[in-house]
Amino acid sequence: MTTVTLRKQGNSIGVTFPAETRIRMGFEVGQDLTLVELADGVKLVKRNLVLERQMQLAREVLREQVAALAVRGNTVYLTGFTNSPTASFDNASAPGIGAFINTFVTRLTDSGPAGTFDWVTRAGSTALSIVQPNALALSGTNVYIAGIYSGDATFGGSSLPTVPFTGGDLNLFVAKLTDAGSSGSFQWGLAAGSAKADLVGGLAASGNNVYVGGRFTGPAATFGATVLTNPNQSVTVASAVYLAKCTDAGTSGAWAWAQQGGGVNGNATICQ
Repeated sequence: MTTVTLRKQGNSIGVTFPAETRIRMGFEVGQDLTLVELADGVKLVKRNLVLERQMQLAREVLREQVAALAVRGNTVYLTGFTNSPTASFDNASAPGIGAFINTFVTRLTDSGPAGTFDWVTRAGSTALSIVQPNALALSGTNVYIAGIYSGDATFGGSSLPTVPFTGGDLNLFVAKLTDAGSSGSFQWGLAAGSAKADLVGGLAASGNNVYVGGRFTGPAATFGATVLTNPNQSVTVASAVYLAKCTDAGTSGAWAWAQQGGGVNGNATICQ
């Protein structure tokens, strides 16, 4: 049992933990604890019960959502996320992958008086993960998507580094899918980002060059061999803008470079 002290902080009251207790319990400045009222007092719970309830509601509510689409001639490509057992688009369907949110990409052919879905494919993880696309771009018969993930994510033969699902962190991904006409299949995926929440705001492709932009909130973000530093890292909610390029070598992709920008002195900059 450990005794903690209540101290006045402005118009609020803060809880002060002994140093050894803070280290042993892994408490960090700014971390949320849940206060549970009991018949004979209160207790502090390290788990975020509100977040757990939100995740439960998300499993019940977030079934499908479209995130982006692009058109080439009379062909329409659509990407989004779902946690349904099967993603079905008319006669095209793809079985579920994991226990939570996975990515889907589907193609529709516009014949004039009607539209017909040709195929749908999914990617993500069999584990408890979020793999959520935010943008889509086309180059030839190649389809590129970019988004965020937490947990595990696999695109074709590329398994991305694990991001702790319980920490609320989100890394970004770029993935390539090849359209073979009657089917589509993922070829590779790349991961990047910081130790906190990252977001994707835009994606574009030209030839075998793919560009992605967004923001990161961690102290530093890694894109291959390039490391970007957030000038606002001392401010919890502040972010920095990134613009990065990856090159498509066919069956694999690689980060080529990354640049950053945005405000300083705690100004959160958002790229959308």
